[in-house]
Amino acid sequence: MGHIKSVLLEELENSRKMKVLYEKKLASLPKGSLTMMKRRGIKYCYLKYREGKRVRNVYMGKAGKELVQKYKSVKLLFLVVSFLFFILLVYHFQVID
Repeated sequence: MGHIKSVLLEELENSRKMKVLYEKKLASLPKGSLTMMKRRGIKYCYLKYREGKRVRNVYMGKAGKELVQKYKSVKLLFLVVSFLFFILLVYHFQVID
């Protein structure tokens, strides 16, 4: 059990470091979500966010794979790392008790 616990503690520390890095990357992106609207058969990307009670749509350009992939990959990685961090944290406290 001691070996497993040390591996889990090491993984927890690595996950904490990764979480900080992903939070910095995520903070560098504009707040909001990327939405697509189709007009006359062409897809356009808009950044949608809330400003007080109003919802703002900022035009980002034509929906290119690179732009869409950039937002999806960073947000997905952050969600995965946050989930793994949570699981390791829960397991860590169960092992300590």
